Amino acid sequence: ADPGFEFFGIVDSVAGAQRYFEVLSNMPLSRPLNLLLEVGAMGGRTGLRTVEDAAAVAQAIGKMSGSGLLRLAGIEAFEGIFGGTPREAETHVAAFMERVSEVARRCDANGSFGVDEVILTAGGSAFFDQVVAALKGIQLSLRTKVVLRSGCYITHDHGFYASALDRLRERSAGSNS
Repeated sequence: ADPGFEFFGIVDSVAGAQRYFEVLSNMPLSRPLNLLLEVGAMGGRTGLRTVEDAAAVAQAIGKMSGSGLLRLAGIEAFEGIFGGTPREAETHVAAFMERVSEVARRCDANGSFGVDEVILTAGGSAFFDQVVAALKGIQLSLRTKVVLRSGCYITHDHGFYASALDRLRERSAGSNS
């Protein structure tokens, strides 16, 4: 009811998109609900694992968007899941963010986004330098807005994030950014 309130739901399956559609079909809405397509890590809990699966969900949302209930507003990911040594995790994050980029480019090429400004967001980050660089590097035909989200509770994960910050400083040594 509040025109200033923006809500973004997350979706990672055609069934999930259909569920949003079913629920919203019974509600009076003044504007479509924004959906972010979640790209997930292999072996993770949630998210789409392949570019093809993501494109299929985006296409399903597109078919429903004519109702005025839903629209694809962006891409969402959580990269804080990767283990191994710090270098192994960094390699996994780089590959994962490339897949996130591929999904965004495919959705753009297919005309799947129903907004003027596409949200590109990731969270959970001990790798925010890598994530921001990857998201800012995505070139689409539409404007983009990069949103970096926290994925932790600082009081719970303080030891992990202290060592992650040290590693970030090592990665950034000698760079101008």
